[in-house]
Amino acid sequence: DANWDDGSCLVIQELLSQGYSIMDLIDLGISLEQFYGAQYLGGLIFYINPEDLKIYIATETSIGSAQWGCYNTYLGADGLEVGTGFENTEIIIDNCPEMSAARLTYEHTNGEFQDWYLPSTNELILVYENLQTNGFGNYGTNWYWSSTEVSSQGAQDIHFDTGFIVESNNKNSNGGQVIAIREAMEIFGC
Repeated sequence: DANWDDGSCLVIQELLSQGYSIMDLIDLGISLEQFYGAQYLGGLIFYINPEDLKIYIATETSIGSAQWGCYNTYLGADGLEVGTGFENTEIIIDNCPEMSAARLTYEHTNGEFQDWYLPSTNELILVYENLQTNGFGNYGTNWYWSSTEVSSQGAQDIHFDTGFIVESNNKNSNGGQVIAIREAMEIFGC
């Protein structure tokens, strides 16, 4: 297996930079997990869904700090699983006009990419497990909001020093950091 310590993952990064597609590299025998931490399409790859090969990409650092938003109002942004963060973010943006962690991601741009969103709890867990614990990114020991709402007053977050998941932090808590994520699919053919 390739790893970043022995430099073999640097080979993966170099091949991606040269224009090889992820599918090309998978066909050469590279496992999905070996892509985690590689810079790709505006951020770091933190997950590739083995069923549809959808690529999940995170910003390399916090993009800022904000409250979750709309304290005392239940919005219904309760998606927990991988693939639900985008819908959660849309629900928050559509129903919470104040500045929020979701709005911070929605307004984030990184070069040509403007489709960032606040990760669901399970997406954020993957950022923690596949990037933070392996030394990728510059997240520090902050706590980070997920887009997963649990009540009119609470939403979930994860402490990146320990991986502890707070099941219901007050949505008006200050100091919550924000990681933006996006999805990509490789396009094959013309």
